[in-house]
Amino acid sequence: MKKGVVVAACAVWIITGASLIWAQGEFPMKYTQFSTSDQNMQYRCMKHVMKAEHSPSRMKALPRDFSGRATYFLAPLNGRQVLMVMDSSTPPNLYVDTNGNDDLSDEKPFTATTDGQRTQFGPISFSSPGVKEEVPLSIRVETFLRDAVPQYLTLMPDGFYSSTVQLGGESYSLALLDANFDGRYNSPLALPIPANSLTGSLSDIIALDTNKDGNFDCVQRMEIYPLAKMVAVNDVYYSLKIAPTGATVNLEKVAPPMSSLDVKCPGAELSLWSDICPTQTSGSEGKWKLPAGRYMTNSIRLVKKDSQGAEWVLTGTAREGKLRDIDLRQKKSAVLKMGPPLVMKVQAYKFFGNSSGAPGGQNGSQVSVNMSLVGQAAEQYSARITKDGHNLPPPKFKILSAAGKIMESGDFEYG
Repeated sequence: MKKGVVVAACAVWIITGASLIWAQGEFPMKYTQFSTSDQNMQYRCMKHVMKAEHSPSRMKALPRDFSGRATYFLAPLNGRQVLMVMDSSTPPNLYVDTNGNDDLSDEKPFTATTDGQRTQFGPISFSSPGVKEEVPLSIRVETFLRDAVPQYLTLMPDGFYSSTVQLGGESYSLALLDANFDGRYNSPLALPIPANSLTGSLSDIIALDTNKDGNFDCVQRMEIYPLAKMVAVNDVYYSLKIAPTGATVNLEKVAPPMSSLDVKCPGAELSLWSDICPTQTSGSEGKWKLPAGRYMTNSIRLVKKDSQGAEWVLTGTAREGKLRDIDLRQKKSAVLKMGPPLVMKVQAYKFFGNSSGAPGGQNGSQVSVNMSLVGQAAEQYSARITKDGHNLPPPKFKILSAAGKIMESGDFEYG
């Protein structure tokens, strides 16, 4: 069975004479602010908050020095809806109810720093009820201004806990992120999650730089995962316990009950998020041993070589269907057929342009036509096909009238 390092916690070696002994226990973590090299992690924690249509009735007062147009937001932070108000002054100011009294008259403004259309505020710190933290919840807020009125705010953590850990005699960077913005770092993923929704900020996040390139990758090599109850390195499993503050990590070697998953699809590679232990699977003719638990498919690759040795790859997701929720808690084995034969799916969406009159139809109306390929488990694959790492030309299309007359034709575009 071909499996790589999935996610790891920390462990150390103790040298006794000429031998090495595997050690377990509690290990310290250090709080670090995000830098530009950490954007893969930071962006995985983004939470969008849409503007409120009216002033919240619970708000007692605006700031005394409020000067411009007010835009209101209620942001889920620290287990409560935190009141935020944007002042459209120049430069913009953001007022945040950091003390939870619904009164902004005692709050100082956070003044924007602007890069083109992107506007950022922070860091903004909060205390966490019931948690004696070494570092309080701290966030940054971004928005894109349109006519000086923000349509939404994007919340991101300001920092994370990290450590350099020793695993099998090698050093790896490990990180913990408060991705659900509750001021704690020990919230595991709970499955299943609603169909067609993303995990987003439903749990905290763990990251491990398994290829030691100095980055936490999130494309082909998945090094950033929602937090689970266990971690694994080279098929060795460890229970994972994290202090609510994120300051320490404790792991103990365990032997979990195992199940098997057979997708009946040689060449399938799955990135599986889990409430028990996240993993990446490949090889073994599409059949793998996994700890008994619940899984959801985050991403899919179908890989096949032709008679000339060229490698063809399809990538996909499972936003619905059987691969969305794989329940192995009470099963010794499960069979879920996925992959070919694939069925083409075309969807058309009608939307409207802006008030100035966008091109594409009467009154700015436009139609977007999307194409995908659907497998046996209702998983969807992009029409972007690669051969030896190079994109093939996009598919062509024709739109016919009821009488069979060609009304439009052209090529799809890769988005």
